Amino acid sequence: MSAFCKSIFVILVGCFVFTVSSPIQAKEIEAPGFELPTLAGERLALEQFENQNPVLLVFWATWCPGCIKEVPNINEMVEKYQSRGLVTIGVNVGEPSGRVGQFKNKYDPQYPLALDQGNKVSKMYRIQGVPTMLVINKSGNIVYASYGINEQLQDAVEVALKG
Repeated sequence: MSAFCKSIFVILVGCFVFTVSSPIQAKEIEAPGFELPTLAGERLALEQFENQNPVLLVFWATWCPGCIKEVPNINEMVEKYQSRGLVTIGVNVGEPSGRVGQFKNKYDPQYPLALDQGNKVSKMYRIQGVPTMLVINKSGNIVYASYGINEQLQDAVEVALKG
């Protein structure tokens, strides 16, 4: 993708715009709180990480080729940043747990998979496509958004880990 295309590529989250080319300059907005069941049968609430850990929130689906392609890249980020405090959460958009379980067995994501079966959370975040990656800082604000992993996403994670 050319630099020009990167500079105009935007993702709408709520009523705010984040540019892919400048995550640090993006306007921060409060991430909507949520609680979802995980594939492992636990409850996961975004608020449990506020003031403690930055979060990489990954919205995805089993039928999405880009989501499948990104699993190894996300696993690398988990390996690289988890020990420094980054929490990574995969939010499956609207699929049954059986299908998500098959995906986990086949592709081996190394992060918790939350089940947004009613699409409530993806609607709150106004997710338009998958995979959508959001970096949420320790204060609970969205500081970066992109489709897929790129260098700017990793830069935003680094900044969130320092803050």
